[in-house]
Amino acid sequence: MSEPYLDVETPLKGARQEIIRAMSSLNMEPESLEDVAEEDIYLSQRDRWASHAMEHLEAAFELLESVLTPPMASASISVDPVEGFRI
Repeated sequence: MSEPYLDVETPLKGARQEIIRAMSSLNMEPESLEDVAEEDIYLSQRDRWASHAMEHLEAAFELLESVLTPPMASASISVDPVEGFRI
């Protein structure tokens, strides 16, 4: 699977591509991560491909942030495996 790619000429096109990559990651055969703690209950903490999908979603959010207009331009979008999406 590819690494997230933020250096694109058209941020919205890049965000779309990152979302497609995240969807592709979620369609891979499950693969457990090593050294998972008992308290790690979220799929992105336990599965390699779910974790990889989150990386692509974070890249998509960064690209979307780059095209937001004020007052949202100062907003920060983040993805936390425990708390989920935050603006």
